[in-house]
Amino acid sequence: MKTTISTKGGAPRNSTIWALALLFLSVLGLNAAAAGGGGQSSGTGAPPTPTALTPVGEEGSSMPMVRDTHGLTFVGPVREVRTLILSLRGNGQIDVRRLGRGRVAVTLIGEFRVDLDRAALVRSSVEVLFLGGAAFQDGVAMLQIGGSTPVTMDAERVPLPVSRLAASRRATGVLLGLDVVARGRTAHVTAGFATDRVRMTQRIQ
Repeated sequence: MKTTISTKGGAPRNSTIWALALLFLSVLGLNAAAAGGGGQSSGTGAPPTPTALTPVGEEGSSMPMVRDTHGLTFVGPVREVRTLILSLRGNGQIDVRRLGRGRVAVTLIGEFRVDLDRAALVRSSVEVLFLGGAAFQDGVAMLQIGGSTPVTMDAERVPLPVSRLAASRRATGVLLGLDVVARGRTAHVTAGFATDRVRMTQRIQ
């Protein structure tokens, strides 16, 4: 099951975009519980290839269907994803996909700023990653942690160790940077660590 939430025209308020995402996550959680956690999971933590797309909008309005899922992604149990994100602002789409067994993948497509509860992040089993999708097919990702030398990897699926960094009390400031480059597309992701939260930003062009 896949649900896409679109935002247009500037940075919407948290109450607009994240309330919608929470609503759909709640519905997905209820559906998963009713089904006894049924469904097949890919077993890799990565969302499966999209099949049926369901455009959903505010007050029943239609929205453009997203044929490619790419961007900052949170994968884990519905309840943990719900409680992990404190606030979300941005412009683009939120792709919510049920993976089965009560797990979902929430992908931010566009320009976003998301604040994560640092303590909840450390306790949770939520995976944080960047999915390249078709937009960054054959692209290259360069991940830098702190002052270390950037590591180059395939852009298809880039695990982001924000949970591991958050677990260290000494980790403060902007400690993670990701640059993804493909033909005609670029993405930039950062993670900054405060005492109570982790702020992640994403810009895709």
